[in-house]
Amino acid sequence: MRSICCLRGWGDSAPAMYPYEMVGWGGLDRYVAYASAALGDPALAMRTRDALAALAYLRTRPEVEADRIVVCGRGLGGIVALHVAACDERVSGVIVWEGLISFRSLLEAEAYAWPADAFWPGILLRYDLPELAEALACPVRILGRVMGRGIRWGRWSWLASTGWRRSSIVRAATPPRSWRRSLP
Repeated sequence: MRSICCLRGWGDSAPAMYPYEMVGWGGLDRYVAYASAALGDPALAMRTRDALAALAYLRTRPEVEADRIVVCGRGLGGIVALHVAACDERVSGVIVWEGLISFRSLLEAEAYAWPADAFWPGILLRYDLPELAEALACPVRILGRVMGRGIRWGRWSWLASTGWRRSSIVRAATPPRSWRRSLP
C-alpha cells in the first residue's frame, strides 16, 4: 500500500498567492519561513511533526504493515523524511531525491536556489544533514543531491565539500540483505 501525505504549506494546503504579493519582497514561502522562525518553530519542524502524525495514523490502519514503512521525500520533503526517521526508530528506510545536500551548503552559496523555508535557524549548532543521515539506524538512499545554490553534483564529487564519508553513502545506497529480502 502506498500513501502520500501533503504536509502543511505544500500541495493542496499551499496558500494562494494574491496578485499584489507577487511584486513584493517575496512569496508566501518567505512569509511562512520568517513568521515560523520568529515564533521559534521553523516550518520544517512543523512539517516533521505533521509527517510523524501521519505515520502514527498509518500504523493504526489494519492494511498497513507497520514494520515495513519507508519514508520518502523530494526536495525539502527529503529533509523532513530524514528527521522523521531520526524521531521514529521503527521506520524501515528513507529515500531522498533531489534533496538539499547540507544546510551548510546554503550558507556557503552566494545565491541559493532553495525557498526561504529551507533555512532552519540554529540547526548547524547541533548537526547538519550528512551527520543526521549517518546516525540513522535504517537504510538511507539519496538520489540527485543538490547543493544550496541549486547545482546537482556527480556521484562522489560532492563528498569532500560536505563531510560525508563515501563508506556511509555506499552503506546508504546498498540496503542490508535482510531489508532487501523483506521488500516485495
